[in-house]
Amino acid sequence: MKVAFITQGKNVSSARFRTQQYFPLLTARGIRCAHFPRIPKARSSKKTGAIGRALGTAVAIPTRTAAIVQAPMFDVVVLQRELLRFLSPWPEQLLAKVSAKLIFDFDDAIWLRYRGADRQNPIAHIISSSDSVCAGNKYLAEYAEQYNPNVFIVPTPIDTQHITPRTADTVDDKFRIGWTGASSTLKYLSELKPVFRKLRRLGDNIILSIICDQKPTEDLGLPIEYVPWNPTNEVDALRRFDVGVMPIPNDEWSRGKCSFKLLQYMAAAVPSICSPVGMNIDVIGTKGSRGILAESPADWETGLAEYYGNVHFRRRVGDNGRAHVDKFYSINVQAESLENILTQTVHERSL
Repeated sequence: MKVAFITQGKNVSSARFRTQQYFPLLTARGIRCAHFPRIPKARSSKKTGAIGRALGTAVAIPTRTAAIVQAPMFDVVVLQRELLRFLSPWPEQLLAKVSAKLIFDFDDAIWLRYRGADRQNPIAHIISSSDSVCAGNKYLAEYAEQYNPNVFIVPTPIDTQHITPRTADTVDDKFRIGWTGASSTLKYLSELKPVFRKLRRLGDNIILSIICDQKPTEDLGLPIEYVPWNPTNEVDALRRFDVGVMPIPNDEWSRGKCSFKLLQYMAAAVPSICSPVGMNIDVIGTKGSRGILAESPADWETGLAEYYGNVHFRRRVGDNGRAHVDKFYSINVQAESLENILTQTVHERSL
């Protein structure tokens, strides 16, 4: 089987984790993988708004056109998100016509970026034009199922051989409340500022360890240990966390998130606390054995205080989280699922 993966860019997170890390495992299973990343990357223009999107689309047209031209050479094409967002859904519909088989893959509630969420939405058109759809979680799958009967839930997988469990309860005398993410989402962390301020009464060794592409400029209520993100230091920095946090608002966009940072914490056996929104609820569960769901500021304060004061509880929750990720979200488990989806999609088309 020959499979073409068309992505948003070689170094874009969704491409790295939802496609590229599958390649060695799929190749070992006899599947030939070709990668067609968007070049230049999606955010190549410094301009914003409609002008920025138009310019970004224009510079990407050559590589996107090349991907469409070569698509008939493959048994199946996996398109990750839109092909050319500013022109959607027409380029994607053309890709569907020339491809032997088209699978649309998405891991965010991207239909919300367009006006209307009905059948006139470009994402709805792309989904209905595809042979199959891979959605990152249940919420996204429910949207896709309105327009396509062949929808599969494919979580963003974790390489549990790369992200290994922390080996000690503490690395020094600091208690690290950890967070990792893009600078655009630091606003969610700032919502916990009142909670962090109250936690200072528990001890002067509590700090915020933040892995990000930009250093926070806002006072977040606790001393900050800033770790500039890069793929070589991320795992080591994660394993230094004593607890990982994932606060997000309860809105449509957040319900479409695929809990990737939460899965990263758990893979490193870092006990976590997160907002009970969307996929977070499924990952953590409601019994508290794999982590803590915190809806109110009081819940956050109580949960963080419990982690701070009970090292045995932290260790138990961290171990349970790691085992859960290994069983359901590891790259080995998800690679088998993806292989089945590719095979089923090609087989059904050939009947």
